[in-house]
Amino acid sequence: MTTVTEKLKLLKKDVIMDKDEKFNIEEMLNDNWDKIDENSVKVEDRITELENTKVKKVTFNITVPSSGWIDEGENGFSKTVSVQGVLEIDNPVAAVIMDGLTIDEKENLRAELAKIVDGVTLNGSLKFYAKEIPRIDLPILLEVIR
Repeated sequence: MTTVTEKLKLLKKDVIMDKDEKFNIEEMLNDNWDKIDENSVKVEDRITELENTKVKKVTFNITVPSSGWIDEGENGFSKTVSVQGVLEIDNPVAAVIMDGLTIDEKENLRAELAKIVDGVTLNGSLKFYAKEIPRIDLPILLEVIR
């Protein structure tokens, strides 16, 4: 009894039930190989498509200066920092760079960073908002997934 595979619909002969049938090279081999070949083209095309849409991580090291903040009245203060390559559609994850700092310096840096309450990406820059102006420059690592 002849059956077909689920995915590619390749012809499968039953060695017991179909033993008396004449072997047909075109039907039993060539047609199956053509189906496999056609599917391999689809698979290769899909692989190429996925490779062209790979997710990539972009990293930016920035410093948010303690100077140059703008008084926004009731909204606190704002500071725009130029970041070449950042896009308005980016949604970065930020981390404070604390390499080489003492415990006291890390504690101070965290306290100053806590003054920043929000940030928005613009094309080529980030705008930070703070309830109080940080007293020190803040080294920040931004990671963006695109």
